[in-house]
Amino acid sequence: MSVEEKETSVLKVGGSEFSLRILYRQNASIQGEIQWLNRGKKMFFRSLLELIMLLQEALDSTENPDDEFMLRSWRDAK
Repeated sequence: MSVEEKETSVLKVGGSEFSLRILYRQNASIQGEIQWLNRGKKMFFRSLLELIMLLQEALDSTENPDDEFMLRSWRDAK
């Protein structure tokens, strides 16, 4: 069963601003829309994992990525 939310918030990550709009909570995850305010791009996401991947891609593509906001990798584990 889905629960309609339509909640919007602004998120600042690594020098970039994103508008995050949660449309539904369904299948133990969230679905919605993210807008990269600095670049004027908009994309729908179908899960929390997809949202995280979109944010990581945005951070990787910025001119001066901030290491503080980079996701950890298994390659970095000692």
